[in-house]
Amino acid sequence: MKELDELMGKIFELANPDLEEDNARVSILDFGKSIHIDFHGSPFEEAYECLCDTLIKEQVSGKLASLRLSSPMGEGANGTRNWDLMPLLGASDFPSLRRFRIEQNVPDSHNRVIVGSMYEEDGVLGLLLQKSPRLESLIVPSAPDIRFFGLKHPSLSHLSVDAGYDAQGFIRNLAQSLSFPTLRNLEFGEYNETYIENFSDSCTSFADYVKLFESEAFRAVRNFTLRNPQIAETSINELRAMRPSSKLTFQIVKWSSSYIKAA
Repeated sequence: MKELDELMGKIFELANPDLEEDNARVSILDFGKSIHIDFHGSPFEEAYECLCDTLIKEQVSGKLASLRLSSPMGEGANGTRNWDLMPLLGASDFPSLRRFRIEQNVPDSHNRVIVGSMYEEDGVLGLLLQKSPRLESLIVPSAPDIRFFGLKHPSLSHLSVDAGYDAQGFIRNLAQSLSFPTLRNLEFGEYNETYIENFSDSCTSFADYVKLFESEAFRAVRNFTLRNPQIAETSINELRAMRPSSKLTFQIVKWSSSYIKAA
């Protein structure tokens, strides 16, 4: 496809020999009826802009089946590496998109990965979901706002979300939603800005987790992974008791870190 060839040529043209492996690169599989794209590069540079410009063209957006976005770990500004997805809203639709993945945070990263034009998610994930009626898997580093949960979306089966800079009531909103009847695999990374005083005040309450476990929205879930929870071990055990292991695989992942201040 001409548009994809032009994208690859432009990214090759933008390569800086001094950056070596940190240069942007894109892998494209074009099967005619479906297109799969894996982009690795800075979300702040021209290569990413070129990618977005290509993705919203009807010849590409209509066949895009999977999209993965990642970047070198050193990329960031003021401790943040933000993926601005607003340009993707220029597409009329992504009717074939089934898998959309943006890199999530890892323990040794010194730049927090988020979705946002600056620091806020601004509802962009809900707007993209609306344009992707066949989406089955969504993996993102920021929690969507409440608009995400007002959409009927019968195909989403895998949802992995990091809270980012604002959990936006993700667990509570999901508990109150009936929009995802086929959701089988759920992952949530708790708000984890441990350097902020009283950061736990912004974390999800035990009461919200109870609402989720009791909800109709959670009934179909078979695998639940909770990363860096800020609730007590006894509370986790209470949640576990609410759903027998024969019906739910419940995994806890902990890698929270904190900075040591000099005296």
